[in-house]
Amino acid sequence: MRCVIGGLLILSGATFPLWMLFGEASLSAHIILSVVGILTMLGSMAFSAAAFRSWFRLYRLISLAAVVTFFGLALSDAPEVNAEEPTPFIGASMRASPSVPTSGGCVLVTAMWRRRVN
Repeated sequence: MRCVIGGLLILSGATFPLWMLFGEASLSAHIILSVVGILTMLGSMAFSAAAFRSWFRLYRLISLAAVVTFFGLALSDAPEVNAEEPTPFIGASMRASPSVPTSGGCVLVTAMWRRRVN
């Protein structure tokens, strides 16, 4: 289970250079990189929730709900973005959604560190 979580986190980090090269080049590249990032984030959060049974599972499930909510808020502004109308809050929801699993990564490391490995 830890290998899956680690693999998803590595895949998410490996897309960073692609963002630097292609993230703003086209809308298609932006969407593809966003989908990969969202899926790896949600996958690592779901697998880490399944791996731990105590308070961490509840923490991860609440975090997962927060990420889905923030991404949903960002996607709800898609028609306005397409029509080139102002979207004053899309930046806040788009920045909040990846910050939740990033801060959760610190909690994950602490939980894994404290857990005894046999």
